[in-house]
Amino acid sequence: MAVSYGSGFMPNRDIAVRVRPVWNGHQVRGYEVVQGNMQPWGCVSIYDDFLSLLQITAALRVSPPSGLSIIPAATGAVTVVSTGVSATEKACGVLDLAVSAVADSVAATHSALALKSGLGRYMAAFRAAPNVLSTGAQEFACSFGFSDNFAAGAVNPTNDGCLIRYDRATDGDFWSCVTTVGGAATKTVTTVAPVAATFQTFEVDIGEEGTFVCYRIDGVPVAQHAISAVTGRYGCGFVMRKTVGATQRDLLVDAFRLDIEQRDDR
Repeated sequence: MAVSYGSGFMPNRDIAVRVRPVWNGHQVRGYEVVQGNMQPWGCVSIYDDFLSLLQITAALRVSPPSGLSIIPAATGAVTVVSTGVSATEKACGVLDLAVSAVADSVAATHSALALKSGLGRYMAAFRAAPNVLSTGAQEFACSFGFSDNFAAGAVNPTNDGCLIRYDRATDGDFWSCVTTVGGAATKTVTTVAPVAATFQTFEVDIGEEGTFVCYRIDGVPVAQHAISAVTGRYGCGFVMRKTVGATQRDLLVDAFRLDIEQRDDR
């Protein structure tokens, strides 16, 4: 199912319990949806349009609606572009991850390492775009989804994760779907190319049974991988890392969403 931002993601409205607003100061910045048969679990939906950031320390920012922790490393930087990118793209709030020098990175993580395949259905969606494409002289890589190593600024998981990645030096100018199980990666290089400063929507959907993951770009399925052997834990998020050159490159992220569904009692 493709994500429709702003319309909610409630596949079974008959058992909806409540929709709770998430506040930042005096304004509503997002919503948390709790579903289930009068249980404190069932379905939780977290959405963030990146209208503001809180600076906790010099090396940590937090986006209040979703609780995303944003971690710049080396000379990496993050800002919020409140006015959006353009009238065409119509992005109200945009998270700008900027990297310049080799080894600069900016990571955004949610849920620490609290997720594990087979405990529920996890669906993450991201609306994002590189401001310019990677080149041999100015290489960068970025990824979105689930990983055990986003907090370290790593584009790829160490042991377990499922993500959509742009790494021109490895895969050419195409998005790739990478599923890592016990350190062994399965990769599908799609035929979908990134477009500079033009947003695309990326979805990583891990089945509740924990046996497969589906990848979609702009609502169209592009890959499905088996993940039945995943035993490790991971978190949700995205990352941008510079690998070659010294000219600034930016990853623009317009929106983030995480849905967690559990149909059985704990």
